This record gives sequence, structure tokens and C-alpha cells, in this order.
Amino acid sequence: MYMSEIPQLYHRLPTADFMPGLSFGVFQNHYESTLPESPSDISWTGGFQVFCLLFISALSGRATDAGMASLVVGVGAALLVLGTFMTSLATEYWQTFLAQGLCIGIGQGLMWLPSVTLISTYFVRRRVFAVTAAATGTSTGGMIFPAMIQYLTPKIGFPWAVRCMGFVVLFMVIIILALLRPRLPPRKSGPLVEWSAFKEPAYMLFTLGVFLLYWTLYFAFFYVQVYATEKLGLSQEAGVNLIIVTNALGIPIRAPWAIWPIVFYGLASAAAMALFAGTVPSLTKDLDKIGTRVGMALSMISFGPLTRPSVAGALIARTGGGYLAAQMWAGAALIVAVLALVGARFIISGLHLRAKL
Repeated sequence: MYMSEIPQLYHRLPTADFMPGLSFGVFQNHYESTLPESPSDISWTGGFQVFCLLFISALSGRATDAGMASLVVGVGAALLVLGTFMTSLATEYWQTFLAQGLCIGIGQGLMWLPSVTLISTYFVRRRVFAVTAAATGTSTGGMIFPAMIQYLTPKIGFPWAVRCMGFVVLFMVIIILALLRPRLPPRKSGPLVEWSAFKEPAYMLFTLGVFLLYWTLYFAFFYVQVYATEKLGLSQEAGVNLIIVTNALGIPIRAPWAIWPIVFYGLASAAAMALFAGTVPSLTKDLDKIGTRVGMALSMISFGPLTRPSVAGALIARTGGGYLAAQMWAGAALIVAVLALVGARFIISGLHLRAKL
């Protein structure tokens, strides 16, 4: 792979993957208006999708280390495209769960981690910056796909809007598969889990912090449109615009006061997700084990998004549809997450705040 092709590939890979939690809010709102299930039950689809993405990463990470990145990404791409088109045919809750939660989730789990581990092998000095820059593709997908669903649904209907999204994904994955090239020779042997990593305080504290971060991070992405329409009195179109603004990381010129918290949340959440992708490789001295260690961390983190729908939904239901209790839970977990991440940084570099990892 030529160096000039690397940014193109790794921006397209997360874009095609479209990070489910970043765009599920528009689906959450649509399903609440068309399916009889409760909002909490519906959010399980998005939560399970994120769980599959992260949990499967342990397998895709080890397979990437073994030189099977092209095969893994190819299978993931096929599942991603299949799940997207099957979502357009779904009319019942269990169908959306299987297509969008399971099929797309597994496909994303097979595709996403190779995009992190492979690019990290091309850089040493600016590895965090390179992976973080590539991860901006998730925000691109988080802007494009909600807009497609919102603005195409009134014109051609929800099924065809999703199919249009599927054609975009298909186009992107074809480019990805054409450019994907591993750099390091395969590591044929080695366990799926590197047990020595559990003895590293910095690695474990960092994983705990990111677990708490992902436990609550998608709460806003899932419920921002519903909250905007039900509590703030905004239109459906304005609610989708909030999702787009959150992913765009840009500040609109004449944003109403209610949008500013979403803007700042988008800035912080995008940084948190992108920097995680680049930081775990920096905690790994042996580049041959990057995929394994990142996959281990993601598998442990995956139980956060899996349990988030039940926690958030229960808090909202017990307060009569109010969001204050859920907001306080999310805020408290984020504070603890920050403390854990700061602790991991302190273990590695001490008081040298400008030290490069």
C-alpha cells in the first residue's frame, strides 16, 4: 500500500462502518413511532449492535495479527451490506434486532479494529495523531446516514432510504477492499488473550476508564432526537440536525441556546472515541500484539454499551419519562471515567504532562 493511500483507506473504513451509536438516534425515533415496543426495548438494538462491534474485536484483532485482515474485513463488509439491506425489509422488532443489531454489529466488529491496528503499524512517532485522524470517518458517517434517513424517508419511504444507505456502504467497502494492505508479517502463533496485560496497572485502569466512558457515551446519541422533540419542543427535522451537529463537531453560526450543549458534547465525545483508538497501541510495546491487546480491551468494554439501554431505560421509566436521573447517572460515570484515565496517564508518565506516549 502506498503511503498516500493510507489516509484514504482509513477514513473510508470508519465511514462505511458508520459507528452505530452515532447514527442510531434517528432509527430510535423512527422505530418508536412505528413499532409497539417501548423505547427501552428499541434501544437494545443499538446497544447490542455496539456490543457486537466491540466484543467481536477480540477475534478480529487476533486475526489481523495473524495476517488475515483482508479476509476478516471482507467477511465483515459482506455482513454489513447484508444487514443494511435486510434492515430495509424489516417490519417487526425481532427483524430489526437481527438485521441491525446482530448482522450489522458483527460486520462492524470484523471491520473496525483492522482499521485501527493496521494504520498504527505504519506510524511510530505520530501514531496517535494518525489513528485519531483516520477515526474522523466515524463522524462523517454519523453525519451522512442520519441525514439520508431523515430527508429521503418523506420522499421515497423509509425502506428505500435505508437501501440508499446500503448502496453508499457497498460503494465504500469496495474501495476499502481494493486498498487494504497489511504491512507487518503475520504472527501465526500466540494466544487469543495476552494474560500479562492484566498485570499492567496502566492498561487495566485505562480499560476501566474507557468502559465507563462507553457505558454512558451513547446515551446522548441514542436519545438526543427523542429528547429534543419531546422535551424541547423541536421538530423532527431539528432533532435530526442535532445528531448531525453532534457528529459534525462544528458550531452552527446561529445555534439556539438548547443546541450549544449538544455541540460541546459532540466535540468531547468525538475526541474521546478517536483518542481511545490511538492510545491503546501506545500502551503496547510489541507491535505484533497490537490487535490482540486492542481486541481484549474492546471486548471488556463491550459490556458497557450492552447494559446501557437497560440502565438508561429503567431510569427514564421510573421517573415518569424524565431524563434527569439518567443524566445524573451518565454524568457521574463520566467523572469516574476521567479520574481513571488520568490515573492511567499518571502511571505511565508521572507528572510529566507533556510527555509523548
